[in-house]
Amino acid sequence: MLKLGMKRTKENKADNRGIALITVIVAIGFIAALVSILLMTTMINFKMKNVNSKGKDTFYSAEQVLDEVNIGLQRVVSDCMSEAYLEIMSNYASYDSKTKTEMLTTMYYEKLWERLEATDSHHAKYDVTKLEGFLKDTTKWHTYAGAEDSGYGAILTAIDPDTSTDSNQGQMITYLNDGVVLKNLRVYYKDEKGFVSVIQTDIRLGYPQFDFAASSELPNIPYYSMIADGGAVVSTTATVDMSGNVYANNLVFTGPTTAGTQTKIKTDDNDLMIIKYNLELKNSLFNYSADPSAEETGKDTILWANNIILDSSKANINGTTQLKNDLNLKGENSLIKMTGDYVGFGTGATPSTSSSIIVNGKEATIDLSKLKRITIGGRAYAGTSKAKLDTVTANDATKTENDDVMMGESLAVKSNQLYYLVPACAVGVDEATGRSKYNSNPLTSTQYQDIKAQCKTNIDDDSHHFVEVSDNVDVPTLGTTLAPYINYDQNSGLPKAEKVFVRTLNGESLVYFYMSFDSEQTANTFFATYYAKNKDSVDRYLDFYLNEVKIPDETNLVTFRTVGNLIKGKATDEDGFGRVSANTSSSVMGAGSLSADMLEYDRKFNLLCTKLLSTSTTGTGSSCPRGETYEDDTKADQIVFENIVACDELGDNRLKTFVDNIPIDPANPTAPYEYNNVEFRRLSKTATLSVDGVDRVIVSYDTNPIVLNTKETGKNSSPVKLVITKGDVEINGVDFEGLILTDGEIRVSGGSNVIHAAPSEVRQCLQYGYVDTATSDVMMVAYVLKDGEDYIYSSLDPKGDTANLALGGLISYENWKKE
Repeated sequence: MLKLGMKRTKENKADNRGIALITVIVAIGFIAALVSILLMTTMINFKMKNVNSKGKDTFYSAEQVLDEVNIGLQRVVSDCMSEAYLEIMSNYASYDSKTKTEMLTTMYYEKLWERLEATDSHHAKYDVTKLEGFLKDTTKWHTYAGAEDSGYGAILTAIDPDTSTDSNQGQMITYLNDGVVLKNLRVYYKDEKGFVSVIQTDIRLGYPQFDFAASSELPNIPYYSMIADGGAVVSTTATVDMSGNVYANNLVFTGPTTAGTQTKIKTDDNDLMIIKYNLELKNSLFNYSADPSAEETGKDTILWANNIILDSSKANINGTTQLKNDLNLKGENSLIKMTGDYVGFGTGATPSTSSSIIVNGKEATIDLSKLKRITIGGRAYAGTSKAKLDTVTANDATKTENDDVMMGESLAVKSNQLYYLVPACAVGVDEATGRSKYNSNPLTSTQYQDIKAQCKTNIDDDSHHFVEVSDNVDVPTLGTTLAPYINYDQNSGLPKAEKVFVRTLNGESLVYFYMSFDSEQTANTFFATYYAKNKDSVDRYLDFYLNEVKIPDETNLVTFRTVGNLIKGKATDEDGFGRVSANTSSSVMGAGSLSADMLEYDRKFNLLCTKLLSTSTTGTGSSCPRGETYEDDTKADQIVFENIVACDELGDNRLKTFVDNIPIDPANPTAPYEYNNVEFRRLSKTATLSVDGVDRVIVSYDTNPIVLNTKETGKNSSPVKLVITKGDVEINGVDFEGLILTDGEIRVSGGSNVIHAAPSEVRQCLQYGYVDTATSDVMMVAYVLKDGEDYIYSSLDPKGDTANLALGGLISYENWKKE
């Protein structure tokens, strides 16, 4: 039996015909399980990604909710600042800049609280429902109909930090110098699919650091080196290097009289030069090299002046040159070169208000070839008013003084004045014969009286047949009569002339007859006609006065406008000067066509000469409070110093107060008073401020001169950085770096060759102060300036611009969390 069982077992083991099928079935089952797991994993992954995508969508939607709140808060910040500002501006003059800035801060926070705080919370809590008001309707929470507890959209709440519960009121913290913080704002957002995202954050509303000092009408005086209402005279053989802005009623550079020696002036770093009357160069080189091979210097400068006068001098002016009156070349070999823009903006009917270029010297050179824009809004006048009036005027009741004679040129040469004399053949003409009795211009006093006794009093006067000026005799120099050019007296109807009465050196009395034109265009036409007919003789005279005139190539010009005729240049061929521009068309630049443009220049110039500002919200600056005129050069007419320094003898005289209130030890009156490491010495009407024993500031309400001649140790410069005085200032033999602000005159001599601005040092000097023992107030040097606090608190940059307010940057998030 045992053997039989073993045998069957062996037989069974040998019979394995079904094992392959079993193996296949097992493999299929295993693969099916793997596929099932893979499909399930893919499905789960897909569902997870879908959920994540929906979660991101809701998260971004929650961020969008915050963005809408942010935009709303920006409007709140802007409105609060604007309203506070306007309230203060309604009573602007009642407060100084520091007080206005402090009031603005307080009012800004008060208005911010009004818009955000919860009722009766005393500025400690904000109302969440006010933030919800910033949301769009599509963003707000929407409830499903019939299911008030169910919906979609945004819900804003504030989290109580102690209980962690939702509330409609959140903690609000105010930091006076750093804005308002809205604590623990919670944004719950649920979309229509039911996906939810939650963000919690603090929101900080910064304070816009607006400063009334930065926005006030404040001349940026630290960037000036000289402000001199009495003018400035530079008389030295050295090369004078000037930098910084300059204001002076006159600025005169006087070189030595020795032949071949000239004072050289460099203005490499001048941004602005304002000369109320004359920039005058006498035997000087202004940004011009005496060596023809050397490169001329001069940074682009904005130059304003009434006149530029070159007397045997050479000037190279780069930038923008704006003149109310004339560019005048005198002496011998004077030269002017310009680049950039040239604007003569005087369009008045008198010589002092009408811009032109005048050559009164010999061998002058005018190089305008590098200019991009040329505008000359006026014309030259023959200076006949300067002639000494003679007693012959007793018979001319209406003639009390001589007048200047209008010419038809914007660029004129002295010799051209001759051509505006009435031709002799048309003076004192017998209408019966058509001949001049004396054929002379001028007439002697005797000849004039003779002619006048025989002349008509009006056009219908039959008792006389002589006329002072005839309009119907042929004039050879014009090729026609005077009828197209002469002006007529409105009362008599007779042709008239500008009569100039002169007493000569030998006692002889003469009467000159000059052309009287009915319009500027008639004057232009007259000169152009005269030049065309008498070109050779005119050029011979021009050749004596002019070496060369260069104008820009038309391809390089942007603007070229002149009211009168212009001598374009000296030709190298036999044509002589040849190229006179006959400006007879009002379409080019007729009378009045520049009025709008030029009036704006005039307004700016007047403002600069009163406040050192080109714009003003408190006045146009077109009137001068003391009735000054450009011909009156006395100090009594200057006002810039008084617009900057509080020195009114009858009222606000902080200049005097500052000096007089420096504390003095009665037991030792000569000992200096020290405050913040600065020593204050008072001597009569002058205060001297010293740092570490070195004098840095001089303040004086005296008119006695202040002399700067002490050199700083190891340097050639004066240690003084700031001078404020009513008197003159002398810089003798030392360099100066800082600011001189004076109602008097600045005189530079003795080898001084550096006049530089030093803004940072001047600002520091303005902050030096002492304690007033009577009031316990700190009296800074800036106190003597009108709105002086502005120079302490202002945020002006070097060009005087203020920073832009970026309201978006005032809203920021803190303690951000996502749930």
